[in-house]
Amino acid sequence: MRKRDPNRIEMGRRFREARERLNWSREVLAERADLSVSFIADLELGNTGTRLENFIRLCRLLDLNADYVLFGAPGDAVQRIMDLLRELKEKLGLTYVFITHDLTSITYLCDRVVFIDAGTIVEQVDDIRRIAMIRNDYARNLLGSVMGIGVEHGSGAARTGQDRYAAIA
Repeated sequence: MRKRDPNRIEMGRRFREARERLNWSREVLAERADLSVSFIADLELGNTGTRLENFIRLCRLLDLNADYVLFGAPGDAVQRIMDLLRELKEKLGLTYVFITHDLTSITYLCDRVVFIDAGTIVEQVDDIRRIAMIRNDYARNLLGSVMGIGVEHGSGAARTGQDRYAAIA
């Protein structure tokens, strides 16, 4: 019998607690996320991981920050700022140009993503739900190295350097 990954167990617990805070059953979440009930159960129990697009969809549906799900860091100053930005965006219809190296935050705040390598736009995603469909090697490797979950064809670490970053809008 294979040993379960403690990180997956914790991530699953965070998803389950958020679902329960909304008083949703697994069936309700599965329907809203267009996933199977058995997949939601396996995810919550830490028996499986998930692809990036499912991760993003679940974070949005459950109003979770990706950093919290991945690393369990609730209530810090950065989270409060992100919550405030998101609240203002929703209430006032604001648009932000959000430039970051913290790619986990894009799932929480951003609708569109632009990847920039050495000052050149190499990939643009106009719908965050399609981020796993990126084609550019640099963008795939960058996301794969940071997120490590379900970026198709992505492997290895992203190149580093001061001139390489992701701009998020």
